Amino acid sequence: MDVNLAAHFKHGRQQLEGLPSVAKLSDQVMVILGLNPGPYTLQGTNCYLIGRGRKRVLVDTGEGRAEFVESLVQVLHGEDCEITDVILTHTHVDHIGGLPDLVQRFPDLQVWRCQPASGLSFGQLGTAEDATDPAQTLGKCRQTRFRPLKNGEVLKLHGSTLKAIHTPGHANDHVCFWLEEEKALFTGDHILGTGTVIVQDLEAYMSSLELLHSFRPERIYPGHGPMLQGDAARNRPRDYIQHRHLRLKKALELLEVGARSFEQLLDGVYGSSLPADAFLRHAARRNLEASLEKLQKDGLARRLSAHTWGMARKTSTNAGDKLQDRQKASNGYAREGELRGVLQRARPQWSTKDLAAAEAKLLSIGICTAEKLAEQLAASVLNDNLRSGGFRAFAAETLQALREASSSFRCRRGVHPTQAVPESETVD
Repeated sequence: MDVNLAAHFKHGRQQLEGLPSVAKLSDQVMVILGLNPGPYTLQGTNCYLIGRGRKRVLVDTGEGRAEFVESLVQVLHGEDCEITDVILTHTHVDHIGGLPDLVQRFPDLQVWRCQPASGLSFGQLGTAEDATDPAQTLGKCRQTRFRPLKNGEVLKLHGSTLKAIHTPGHANDHVCFWLEEEKALFTGDHILGTGTVIVQDLEAYMSSLELLHSFRPERIYPGHGPMLQGDAARNRPRDYIQHRHLRLKKALELLEVGARSFEQLLDGVYGSSLPADAFLRHAARRNLEASLEKLQKDGLARRLSAHTWGMARKTSTNAGDKLQDRQKASNGYAREGELRGVLQRARPQWSTKDLAAAEAKLLSIGICTAEKLAEQLAASVLNDNLRSGGFRAFAAETLQALREASSSFRCRRGVHPTQAVPESETVD
Protein backbone atom coordinates (compact mmCIF):
# COMPACT_ATOMS: atom_id res chain seq x y z
CA MET A 1 0.00 0.00 0.00
CA ASP A 2 1.26 3.52 -0.74
CA VAL A 3 2.81 5.21 2.30
CA ASN A 4 0.30 8.09 2.36
CA LEU A 5 -2.61 5.61 2.23
CA ALA A 6 -1.21 3.31 4.92
CA ALA A 7 0.05 5.73 7.54
CA HIS A 8 -2.66 4.50 9.93
CA PHE A 9 -1.30 0.92 9.86
CA LYS A 10 1.07 -0.20 12.61
CA HIS A 11 2.24 -3.81 12.56
CA GLY A 12 -0.55 -4.74 10.18
CA ARG A 13 -3.31 -3.21 12.31
CA GLN A 14 -5.23 0.06 12.13
CA GLN A 15 -4.29 2.81 14.57
CA LEU A 16 -6.93 5.51 14.17
CA GLU A 17 -7.02 8.96 15.72
CA GLY A 18 -10.18 9.82 17.61
CA LEU A 19 -12.80 12.01 15.94
CA PRO A 20 -15.36 14.16 17.77
CA SER A 21 -18.92 12.85 17.77
CA VAL A 22 -20.09 16.24 16.46
CA ALA A 23 -18.06 18.88 14.63
CA LYS A 24 -18.74 22.02 12.60
CA LEU A 25 -16.55 21.68 9.52
CA SER A 26 -17.60 24.84 7.67
CA ASP A 27 -20.31 27.51 7.68
CA GLN A 28 -22.48 25.09 5.76
CA VAL A 29 -21.47 21.61 6.94
CA MET A 30 -21.61 19.80 10.27
CA VAL A 31 -20.72 16.14 10.84
CA ILE A 32 -22.45 13.83 13.30
CA LEU A 33 -20.60 10.55 13.83
CA GLY A 34 -22.70 7.39 13.51
CA LEU A 35 -21.07 5.97 16.66
CA ASN A 36 -20.48 2.63 14.92
CA PRO A 37 -16.68 2.17 14.88
CA GLY A 38 -15.25 -0.90 13.18
CA PRO A 39 -12.58 -2.23 10.81
CA TYR A 40 -14.48 -1.03 7.73
CA THR A 41 -16.37 1.92 9.23
CA LEU A 42 -13.19 3.33 10.90
CA GLN A 43 -14.30 5.78 13.62
CA GLY A 44 -17.90 5.39 12.44
CA THR A 45 -20.12 6.57 9.60
CA ASN A 46 -19.97 10.31 8.92
CA CYS A 47 -23.47 11.79 8.60
CA TYR A 48 -23.46 15.36 7.33
CA LEU A 49 -25.92 18.13 8.16
CA ILE A 50 -25.88 20.69 5.35
CA GLY A 51 -27.28 24.23 5.33
CA ARG A 52 -27.34 27.44 7.34
CA GLY A 53 -30.99 28.22 7.98
CA ARG A 54 -33.97 26.69 9.72
CA LYS A 55 -34.20 23.80 7.27
CA ARG A 56 -31.32 21.41 6.65
CA VAL A 57 -30.33 18.36 4.58
CA LEU A 58 -28.80 15.18 6.04
CA VAL A 59 -26.39 13.02 4.05
CA ASP A 60 -26.60 9.37 5.25
CA THR A 61 -28.09 8.06 8.49
CA GLY A 62 -25.57 5.71 10.13
CA GLU A 63 -26.35 2.09 10.90
CA GLY A 64 -29.19 2.65 13.37
CA ARG A 65 -27.52 3.23 16.71
CA ALA A 66 -29.95 4.86 19.16
CA GLU A 67 -27.10 7.03 20.49
CA PHE A 68 -26.64 8.52 17.02
CA VAL A 69 -30.28 9.52 16.74
CA GLU A 70 -30.13 11.19 20.14
CA SER A 71 -26.92 12.98 19.17
CA LEU A 72 -28.55 14.22 15.96
CA VAL A 73 -31.63 15.45 17.83
CA GLN A 74 -29.43 17.40 20.24
CA VAL A 75 -27.63 19.04 17.32
CA LEU A 76 -30.95 20.01 15.72
CA HIS A 77 -32.10 21.57 18.98
CA GLY A 78 -28.82 23.41 19.42
CA GLU A 79 -28.92 24.73 15.86
CA ASP A 80 -32.67 25.47 16.10
CA CYS A 81 -33.25 23.68 12.81
CA GLU A 82 -35.05 20.70 11.32
CA ILE A 83 -34.28 18.09 8.66
CA THR A 84 -36.49 18.17 5.59
CA ASP A 85 -34.46 15.92 3.28
CA VAL A 86 -32.19 12.90 3.61
CA ILE A 87 -29.78 12.09 0.79
CA LEU A 88 -28.24 8.61 0.66
CA THR A 89 -24.83 7.93 -0.87
CA HIS A 90 -25.70 4.22 -1.16
CA THR A 91 -27.76 1.55 0.57
CA HIS A 92 -25.23 -0.40 2.65
CA VAL A 93 -26.65 -0.78 6.15
CA ASP A 94 -24.04 1.45 7.83
CA HIS A 95 -25.41 4.33 5.74
CA ILE A 96 -29.16 3.64 5.78
CA GLY A 97 -29.64 1.72 9.05
CA GLY A 98 -30.75 4.84 10.91
CA LEU A 99 -33.41 5.75 8.36
CA PRO A 100 -36.38 3.89 9.98
CA ASP A 101 -35.85 5.70 13.30
CA LEU A 102 -35.48 9.04 11.57
CA VAL A 103 -38.65 8.77 9.50
CA GLN A 104 -40.52 7.73 12.63
CA ARG A 105 -39.34 10.86 14.43
CA PHE A 106 -39.66 13.10 11.35
CA PRO A 107 -42.55 11.67 9.28
CA ASP A 108 -42.43 14.43 6.66
CA LEU A 109 -38.89 13.59 5.57
CA GLN A 110 -38.17 13.37 1.85
CA VAL A 111 -35.51 10.73 1.05
CA TRP A 112 -33.37 10.84 -2.09
CA ARG A 113 -31.52 7.76 -3.35
CA CYS A 114 -30.19 6.19 -6.54
CA GLN A 115 -32.47 3.51 -7.97
CA PRO A 116 -30.43 1.56 -10.57
CA ALA A 117 -32.40 -0.31 -13.21
CA SER A 118 -30.51 -3.50 -12.29
CA GLY A 119 -31.79 -3.30 -8.73
CA LEU A 120 -29.83 -3.02 -5.50
CA SER A 121 -26.88 -5.36 -5.05
CA PHE A 122 -25.77 -6.74 -1.71
CA GLY A 123 -23.68 -9.59 -0.34
CA GLN A 124 -20.94 -9.21 -2.96
CA LEU A 125 -18.30 -7.68 -0.68
CA GLY A 126 -18.60 -10.30 2.05
CA THR A 127 -18.81 -7.72 4.85
CA ALA A 128 -21.41 -7.19 7.57
CA GLU A 129 -22.16 -3.75 6.11
CA ASP A 130 -22.94 -5.33 2.73
CA ALA A 131 -24.68 -8.47 4.01
CA THR A 132 -28.12 -7.00 4.76
CA ASP A 133 -30.63 -6.74 1.94
CA PRO A 134 -31.34 -2.98 1.76
CA ALA A 135 -34.94 -3.79 0.86
CA GLN A 136 -35.43 -4.93 4.46
CA THR A 137 -34.40 -1.53 5.82
CA LEU A 138 -36.18 0.50 3.16
CA GLY A 139 -39.28 -1.66 3.64
CA LYS A 140 -39.60 -0.29 7.19
CA CYS A 141 -40.11 3.18 5.69
CA ARG A 142 -43.16 2.45 3.54
CA GLN A 143 -44.87 5.80 4.15
CA THR A 144 -41.73 7.74 3.33
CA ARG A 145 -41.53 9.93 0.25
CA PHE A 146 -38.66 8.38 -1.69
CA ARG A 147 -37.33 10.43 -4.59
CA PRO A 148 -35.13 8.87 -7.31
CA LEU A 149 -31.71 10.43 -7.84
CA LYS A 150 -30.40 10.60 -11.39
CA ASN A 151 -26.81 11.11 -12.47
CA GLY A 152 -26.14 14.81 -12.95
CA GLU A 153 -29.30 15.90 -11.17
CA VAL A 154 -28.91 19.20 -9.31
CA LEU A 155 -30.73 19.62 -6.01
CA LYS A 156 -31.23 23.17 -4.76
CA LEU A 157 -32.18 22.68 -1.14
CA HIS A 158 -32.33 25.54 1.37
CA GLY A 159 -29.46 27.53 -0.13
CA SER A 160 -27.25 24.55 -0.89
CA THR A 161 -26.60 23.35 -4.45
CA LEU A 162 -25.84 19.64 -4.61
CA LYS A 163 -25.08 17.79 -7.84
CA ALA A 164 -25.53 14.00 -7.85
CA ILE A 165 -22.67 12.03 -9.43
CA HIS A 166 -23.29 8.33 -10.04
CA THR A 167 -20.11 6.56 -8.94
CA PRO A 168 -20.51 2.77 -9.11
CA GLY A 169 -17.66 0.52 -8.03
CA HIS A 170 -18.04 0.10 -4.29
CA ALA A 171 -21.78 -0.40 -4.80
CA ASN A 172 -23.88 -0.21 -7.95
CA ASP A 173 -26.13 2.50 -6.49
CA HIS A 174 -23.32 4.65 -5.09
CA VAL A 175 -23.66 8.40 -5.55
CA CYS A 176 -21.28 11.22 -4.60
CA PHE A 177 -22.41 14.83 -4.25
CA TRP A 178 -20.76 18.04 -5.39
CA LEU A 179 -21.48 21.00 -3.09
CA GLU A 180 -21.18 23.92 -5.48
CA GLU A 181 -20.88 26.62 -2.82
CA GLU A 182 -17.75 25.01 -1.34
CA LYS A 183 -16.32 23.19 -4.37
CA ALA A 184 -16.48 20.12 -2.16
CA LEU A 185 -17.32 16.45 -2.69
CA PHE A 186 -19.28 14.18 -0.39
CA THR A 187 -17.74 10.85 -1.35
CA GLY A 188 -19.55 8.26 0.79
CA ASP A 189 -17.57 5.01 0.59
CA HIS A 190 -15.93 5.78 -2.76
CA ILE A 191 -13.12 7.77 -1.12
CA LEU A 192 -12.32 7.59 2.58
CA GLY A 193 -10.53 10.03 4.83
CA THR A 194 -8.13 7.26 5.88
CA GLY A 195 -6.95 4.23 3.92
CA THR A 196 -8.64 2.67 0.89
CA VAL A 197 -11.97 1.12 -0.07
CA ILE A 198 -13.23 -2.43 -0.56
CA VAL A 199 -14.32 -2.74 -4.20
CA GLN A 200 -17.15 -4.57 -5.91
CA ASP A 201 -16.35 -3.74 -9.57
CA LEU A 202 -12.83 -2.41 -10.13
CA GLU A 203 -13.36 -1.19 -13.70
CA ALA A 204 -16.42 0.84 -12.68
CA TYR A 205 -14.64 2.02 -9.56
CA MET A 206 -11.62 3.33 -11.50
CA SER A 207 -13.82 5.12 -14.03
CA SER A 208 -15.71 6.77 -11.17
CA LEU A 209 -12.43 7.89 -9.60
CA GLU A 210 -11.41 9.53 -12.87
CA LEU A 211 -14.72 11.37 -12.91
CA LEU A 212 -14.24 12.60 -9.35
CA HIS A 213 -10.68 13.67 -10.13
CA SER A 214 -12.00 15.98 -12.85
CA PHE A 215 -13.82 18.05 -10.22
CA ARG A 216 -10.55 19.01 -8.47
CA PRO A 217 -12.32 19.40 -5.11
CA GLU A 218 -11.16 21.88 -2.49
CA ARG A 219 -12.60 19.58 0.16
CA ILE A 220 -13.64 15.95 0.46
CA TYR A 221 -16.22 14.98 3.04
CA PRO A 222 -15.82 11.17 3.19
CA GLY A 223 -18.26 8.57 4.48
CA HIS A 224 -15.63 7.43 7.01
CA GLY A 225 -12.54 9.09 8.43
CA PRO A 226 -11.48 12.73 8.66
CA MET A 227 -12.26 15.47 6.16
CA LEU A 228 -9.63 16.15 3.48
CA GLN A 229 -8.85 19.61 2.15
CA GLY A 230 -6.45 21.44 -0.13
CA ASP A 231 -3.91 19.30 -1.95
CA ALA A 232 -4.93 16.22 0.03
CA ALA A 233 -8.46 16.52 -1.38
CA ARG A 234 -7.41 17.41 -4.93
CA ASN A 235 -4.88 14.57 -5.08
CA ARG A 236 -6.82 11.81 -3.35
CA PRO A 237 -8.73 10.48 -6.41
CA ARG A 238 -5.44 10.30 -8.34
CA ASP A 239 -3.70 8.65 -5.37
CA TYR A 240 -6.39 5.97 -5.34
CA ILE A 241 -6.06 5.42 -9.10
CA GLN A 242 -2.29 5.05 -8.90
CA HIS A 243 -2.64 2.69 -5.97
CA ARG A 244 -4.99 0.40 -7.92
CA HIS A 245 -2.78 0.52 -11.01
CA LEU A 246 0.21 -0.60 -8.96
CA ARG A 247 -1.79 -3.53 -7.58
CA LEU A 248 -2.82 -4.54 -11.12
CA LYS A 249 0.74 -4.25 -12.40
CA LYS A 250 2.12 -6.38 -9.56
CA ALA A 251 -0.48 -9.10 -10.11
CA LEU A 252 0.28 -9.15 -13.83
CA GLU A 253 4.03 -9.38 -13.22
CA LEU A 254 3.52 -12.39 -10.94
CA LEU A 255 1.32 -14.16 -13.49
CA GLU A 256 3.81 -13.53 -16.28
CA VAL A 257 6.31 -15.71 -14.39
CA GLY A 258 3.82 -18.57 -14.11
CA ALA A 259 0.47 -19.74 -12.74
CA ARG A 260 -0.16 -18.80 -9.13
CA SER A 261 -2.61 -19.85 -6.46
CA PHE A 262 -4.77 -17.10 -5.07
CA GLU A 263 -2.88 -17.22 -1.76
CA GLN A 264 0.45 -16.85 -3.57
CA LEU A 265 -0.90 -13.85 -5.43
CA LEU A 266 -2.21 -12.34 -2.20
CA ASP A 267 1.19 -12.63 -0.54
CA GLY A 268 3.02 -11.45 -3.65
CA VAL A 269 0.84 -8.43 -4.37
CA TYR A 270 0.53 -7.17 -0.79
CA GLY A 271 3.79 -8.37 0.73
CA SER A 272 4.48 -6.86 4.14
CA SER A 273 1.46 -4.53 3.80
CA LEU A 274 -0.99 -7.46 4.07
CA PRO A 275 -3.11 -6.64 7.15
CA ALA A 276 -2.92 -8.86 10.21
CA ASP A 277 -6.52 -8.04 11.15
CA ALA A 278 -8.87 -10.74 9.80
CA PHE A 279 -11.49 -8.22 8.63
CA LEU A 280 -8.97 -6.10 6.75
CA ARG A 281 -7.30 -9.18 5.30
CA HIS A 282 -10.72 -10.07 3.90
CA ALA A 283 -10.84 -6.62 2.26
CA ALA A 284 -7.42 -7.28 0.68
CA ARG A 285 -8.69 -10.62 -0.63
CA ARG A 286 -11.82 -9.05 -2.10
CA ASN A 287 -9.81 -6.28 -3.78
CA LEU A 288 -7.38 -8.82 -5.24
CA GLU A 289 -10.37 -10.75 -6.60
CA ALA A 290 -11.62 -7.52 -8.19
CA SER A 291 -8.16 -6.92 -9.71
CA LEU A 292 -8.01 -10.43 -11.18
CA GLU A 293 -11.54 -10.06 -12.54
CA LYS A 294 -10.45 -6.87 -14.29
CA LEU A 295 -7.33 -8.52 -15.72
CA GLN A 296 -9.51 -11.35 -17.01
CA LYS A 297 -11.94 -8.88 -18.56
CA ASP A 298 -9.00 -7.08 -20.18
CA GLY A 299 -7.92 -10.38 -21.73
CA LEU A 300 -4.70 -10.58 -19.72
CA ALA A 301 -5.43 -13.30 -17.14
CA ARG A 302 -7.73 -16.27 -16.68
CA ARG A 303 -8.93 -18.47 -13.86
CA LEU A 304 -7.37 -21.92 -14.22
CA SER A 305 -9.26 -23.51 -11.34
CA ALA A 306 -11.22 -22.45 -8.28
CA HIS A 307 -8.04 -21.23 -6.57
CA THR A 308 -5.48 -20.80 -9.38
CA TRP A 309 -4.87 -18.04 -11.92
CA GLY A 310 -2.63 -17.76 -14.95
CA MET A 311 -2.05 -15.61 -18.01
CA ALA A 312 -4.74 -15.60 -20.70
CA ARG A 313 -4.47 -18.07 -23.56
CA LYS A 314 -2.59 -16.91 -26.63
CA THR A 315 -5.10 -15.97 -29.29
CA SER A 316 -2.42 -14.84 -31.72
CA THR A 317 -0.15 -17.24 -33.61
CA ASN A 318 2.64 -14.78 -33.01
CA ALA A 319 3.75 -15.23 -29.40
CA GLY A 320 5.91 -12.13 -29.68
CA ASP A 321 2.91 -9.99 -30.55
CA LYS A 322 0.99 -11.39 -27.59
CA LEU A 323 3.89 -10.72 -25.23
CA GLN A 324 4.16 -7.18 -26.58
CA ASP A 325 0.45 -6.64 -25.94
CA ARG A 326 0.87 -7.81 -22.34
CA GLN A 327 3.89 -5.59 -21.83
CA LYS A 328 1.93 -2.63 -23.17
CA ALA A 329 -0.88 -3.35 -20.73
CA SER A 330 1.53 -3.70 -17.83
CA ASN A 331 3.24 -0.45 -18.79
CA GLY A 332 -0.18 1.17 -19.12
CA TYR A 333 -0.93 0.37 -15.48
CA ALA A 334 2.42 1.84 -14.47
CA ARG A 335 2.58 4.92 -16.74
CA GLU A 336 -0.03 6.88 -14.82
CA GLY A 337 0.07 10.55 -15.83
CA GLU A 338 1.37 9.86 -19.35
CA LEU A 339 -1.95 10.80 -20.97
CA ARG A 340 -2.07 14.07 -19.03
CA GLY A 341 1.40 14.90 -20.36
CA VAL A 342 0.24 14.50 -23.96
CA LEU A 343 -2.78 16.73 -23.32
CA GLN A 344 -0.57 19.37 -21.72
CA ARG A 345 1.81 19.36 -24.68
CA ALA A 346 -1.09 19.59 -27.12
CA ARG A 347 -3.01 22.29 -25.26
CA PRO A 348 -0.65 24.19 -22.90
CA GLN A 349 -3.22 27.00 -22.65
CA TRP A 350 -5.83 24.75 -21.03
CA SER A 351 -6.48 25.07 -17.31
CA THR A 352 -5.85 22.18 -14.91
CA LYS A 353 -9.59 21.58 -14.72
CA ASP A 354 -9.89 21.45 -18.54
CA LEU A 355 -6.98 19.00 -18.75
CA ALA A 356 -8.49 16.80 -16.04
CA ALA A 357 -11.88 16.76 -17.78
CA ALA A 358 -10.30 15.84 -21.12
CA GLU A 359 -8.23 13.10 -19.49
CA ALA A 360 -11.27 11.71 -17.70
CA LYS A 361 -13.35 11.38 -20.85
CA LEU A 362 -10.47 9.69 -22.72
CA LEU A 363 -10.01 7.21 -19.87
CA SER A 364 -13.76 6.59 -19.84
CA ILE A 365 -13.60 5.27 -23.42
CA GLY A 366 -10.61 3.05 -22.72
CA ILE A 367 -7.72 5.33 -23.75
CA CYS A 368 -5.15 5.17 -20.96
CA THR A 369 -1.83 5.72 -22.81
CA ALA A 370 -0.40 8.01 -25.47
CA GLU A 371 -0.07 5.01 -27.81
CA LYS A 372 -3.77 4.18 -27.60
CA LEU A 373 -4.61 7.83 -28.22
CA ALA A 374 -2.33 7.94 -31.27
CA GLU A 375 -3.89 4.74 -32.64
CA GLN A 376 -7.42 6.14 -32.44
CA LEU A 377 -6.31 9.44 -33.96
CA ALA A 378 -4.60 7.61 -36.82
CA ALA A 379 -7.74 5.57 -37.46
CA SER A 380 -9.90 8.72 -37.27
CA VAL A 381 -12.26 7.12 -34.76
CA LEU A 382 -11.55 9.18 -31.65
CA ASN A 383 -14.43 11.64 -31.99
CA ASP A 384 -16.84 8.90 -33.00
CA ASN A 385 -15.93 6.94 -29.88
CA LEU A 386 -16.30 10.02 -27.71
CA ARG A 387 -19.77 10.71 -29.11
CA SER A 388 -20.76 7.08 -28.64
CA GLY A 389 -19.72 7.37 -25.01
CA GLY A 390 -21.87 10.46 -24.56
CA PHE A 391 -18.97 12.91 -24.49
CA ARG A 392 -18.34 16.13 -26.36
CA ALA A 393 -16.00 15.69 -29.34
CA PHE A 394 -12.73 17.56 -29.87
CA ALA A 395 -12.39 20.48 -32.29
CA ALA A 396 -10.34 19.96 -35.46
CA GLU A 397 -7.42 22.08 -34.22
CA THR A 398 -7.33 20.14 -30.97
CA LEU A 399 -7.28 16.85 -32.87
CA GLN A 400 -4.31 18.03 -34.89
CA ALA A 401 -2.45 19.21 -31.78
CA LEU A 402 -3.13 15.83 -30.14
CA ARG A 403 -1.81 14.01 -33.23
CA GLU A 404 1.43 15.95 -33.08
CA ALA A 405 1.86 15.55 -29.32
CA SER A 406 1.04 11.82 -29.23
CA SER A 407 3.09 11.09 -32.37
CA SER A 408 6.09 12.82 -30.84
CA PHE A 409 5.69 10.71 -27.73
CA ARG A 410 5.40 7.47 -29.70
CA CYS A 411 8.46 8.26 -31.82
CA ARG A 412 10.51 8.73 -28.67
CA ARG A 413 9.43 5.20 -27.73
CA GLY A 414 10.43 3.92 -31.15
CA VAL A 415 6.87 3.50 -32.44
CA HIS A 416 6.12 5.23 -35.73
CA PRO A 417 2.48 6.24 -36.30
CA THR A 418 0.72 5.86 -39.62
CA GLN A 419 -0.64 8.81 -41.56
CA ALA A 420 -3.81 10.13 -39.95
CA VAL A 421 -7.01 10.76 -41.88
CA PRO A 422 -8.61 14.11 -40.88
CA GLU A 423 -11.73 13.85 -38.73
CA SER A 424 -14.76 16.08 -39.08
CA GLU A 425 -14.52 19.44 -37.35
CA THR A 426 -16.44 20.05 -34.16
CA VAL A 427 -16.01 21.94 -30.90
CA ASP A 428 -14.21 20.90 -27.71
